[in-house]
Amino acid sequence: MSLIPENFIFVKKYNNINSLKEKVLKYTKEDWHKYDYRQKNYMVHMNTKTIPLIWNEMDKYNQRNLEKDNRKFWPEADNYKTELDSLSQILTEKIR
Repeated sequence: MSLIPENFIFVKKYNNINSLKEKVLKYTKEDWHKYDYRQKNYMVHMNTKTIPLIWNEMDKYNQRNLEKDNRKFWPEADNYKTELDSLSQILTEKIR
């Protein structure tokens, strides 16, 4: 029995995981409960918690806008700029 889900695709080892982990572990329970839009509007997210960083709005055809330059950033994303840039580069290299 494999511990990796069938829909999981390993992309690349991320070497700065400790930096990311340290930042995430600083959030309080209250921080994790502030944003609840997804939990209230999507059953699949009902039992999840979110610290929003980036979102892509839906276009006029109800399709997700996937253009990098059209992403919206929550103020909290500033705390993760280095990590987000690094992860974006890893994913961009993978899909090329």
